[in-house]
Amino acid sequence: GKPIPAEMVINIRKSKRMFHALDTLESLYRAKVDQLLFGPQPYPSGSHQKLVHATMADLLPIQIPDEPLWQTRFEHFYHYAGGYYSYLYGVMFAEQVWNELFEA
Repeated sequence: GKPIPAEMVINIRKSKRMFHALDTLESLYRAKVDQLLFGPQPYPSGSHQKLVHATMADLLPIQIPDEPLWQTRFEHFYHYAGGYYSYLYGVMFAEQVWNELFEA
């Protein structure tokens, strides 16, 4: 077969990072909402719906429709936090073990 044209390879590589900044913003948004909802209670005044929309307005460059309780269909809110924060604790403990046993 023929080699893939260089321009096509470049375009494919660019397309893989096309929405990288939006992905980063979405991660920041999710982390902030997690911290507000699952952090010290009570969370800031108002319903969780208002909290979610205020956080979106602060961080995201697009406006999300004011749909009733859309976040109840957003899987992140009911399973993501536990797994993600468990992962962060694992990283922290691994770093402590490394520093105590292997760092001089």
